Amino acid sequence: MNAPYLKSLTILPARVRITALLFFVTLFFAALADADASQSLIIQGDAASVRFDASQEAAAREVLSLYPSVRSNLERVIPWPIDFSPTFVLLAEGELEKMAESNLVAALAIPRHNLVLLDLSKMSKHAFVLETTMKHELCHLLLHHYINEDALPKWFDEGMCQWASNGMADIIMERKASYLDAAVLAGQVAPLWQLNNRFPGEDRSLMLAYEQSLSMVTFISQKYGTGKLLSVLNQLRNGEPFQEAVKGSLGIGLPELENNWQRSLRKEHTWLLYVSMHLYEILFFVAALLTVGGFIRLICRRRAASRLENKEEIHEG
Repeated sequence: MNAPYLKSLTILPARVRITALLFFVTLFFAALADADASQSLIIQGDAASVRFDASQEAAAREVLSLYPSVRSNLERVIPWPIDFSPTFVLLAEGELEKMAESNLVAALAIPRHNLVLLDLSKMSKHAFVLETTMKHELCHLLLHHYINEDALPKWFDEGMCQWASNGMADIIMERKASYLDAAVLAGQVAPLWQLNNRFPGEDRSLMLAYEQSLSMVTFISQKYGTGKLLSVLNQLRNGEPFQEAVKGSLGIGLPELENNWQRSLRKEHTWLLYVSMHLYEILFFVAALLTVGGFIRLICRRRAASRLENKEEIHEG
């Protein structure tokens, strides 16, 4: 991503995204400098802090109480010390939507300032798990704390943070649907280089980008082992370019790795599998068609009977 401030805001075009982010960060730190200029409050813990409005105090204390377990759980997945103190900012409903110009975004991270922005209303409405969302966003901060931004492709960043947080993304995802299934069957999986710097803005393409990112990282973990995946991260931390880190850790170049992943997708996402995964939807659709067909046949029979009855009346007359 071109903007060094943000790796988790994926909706805006680059110029607008940078402008919006700089504007927000300027306001945020101005508010910190002048407490009377805002009704915001802050709770400072030993390892993190939470900024919130007065009506959000209970949620703020919950976030702060969850942080130690979030941090320790993430350190078990990616064994790097989290020696920085993040600030979680609880936003009012709709604020994050205005910034991202999308109703999909539920949380985002600003690594340069160790900030995590949370829309708790989104999480409650869509059954997001707060602790898992915090873990995902903290993962963004962790990766960027140790790895130069230029060495960290957007898809790998997002894929790693989803992988580390049990598939949780920054955006609202419909878990019953898989855009990746449909893309594989249609031959429309985006090449990874298109996802190096930014994700698409259109909702469907954006959700597909998140699915692809998680799928690729999961493929590396399953085929080569978690140790090899973490080795890629360690080489990136040591300053290696991404393609060199992949080659050095997996013994295979990125183009061949991507081809192997694509082949595995085509094997896994066959039409038979697609049908089996969507069997209930297909059966419901077929049942609906049969119901409509039966209704049409009933109407036709009634009309035919009515015409026959009219003919008989005319004949009798």
